[in-house]
Amino acid sequence: MSAQDALSPREQEVLAELRAGGRVPSIANRLSISRATVRNHLQRIFWKLGVHSQSELIEYVRDHPETLPHSKASHVANAERRYWSANRRLSLEVDEILESRWGPKVLHEVVHRALPLSEAGREEWQARFAIWSRPDTASEEHVARRASEMDQWRGGANEHIKRAQAEGWLRADVSSEESLEQLFSLLVGVSIQLITDLEPTRNEAQVRVVDAFLDNLLADDLKD
Repeated sequence: MSAQDALSPREQEVLAELRAGGRVPSIANRLSISRATVRNHLQRIFWKLGVHSQSELIEYVRDHPETLPHSKASHVANAERRYWSANRRLSLEVDEILESRWGPKVLHEVVHRALPLSEAGREEWQARFAIWSRPDTASEEHVARRASEMDQWRGGANEHIKRAQAEGWLRADVSSEESLEQLFSLLVGVSIQLITDLEPTRNEAQVRVVDAFLDNLLADDLKD
């Protein structure tokens, strides 16, 4: 197994930023991860490549350029793979929840699963934001595929909301389309805060905002 194959896509990103002159704080900001996560990635890279410091690591990459992908296409492909893997995992887990536990209590469970409340969740949202914010990934094929996926997701979510409204446990005075649009905007905004600000108290406040919005969607007789 080559050195490049030994490193995960995220480790390659951290290493590329380091090679370009980045340091832990700037790499964390650039990749929208915590400084502790950057340090953890660096420790794993040290172990995999048999080095003991950042200076040794940079020298290793200089002497072994094959450690990192050379082309922009390789970085784009890695980002795309992380993006689709994140979406597939979330879709499967949400489907499993909805198939087994349909009802008023499922709303909060599904939305909490979609939020970056765990390390895996943060990695998923980082992958999404990496794709959404990079113009070099916006080939016509990728844009069309992502647009199709988003249309399918919105269509399925809209049907779930309509079903819940018809069953009487979600408010029907707000259209399913409007509820979905507001929820999606809130999810994106809160997710940005959750992956860039790791202060527990502020994160808890963000989750409470989401829960308050979800509570407001419930029919009056189901609200706390």
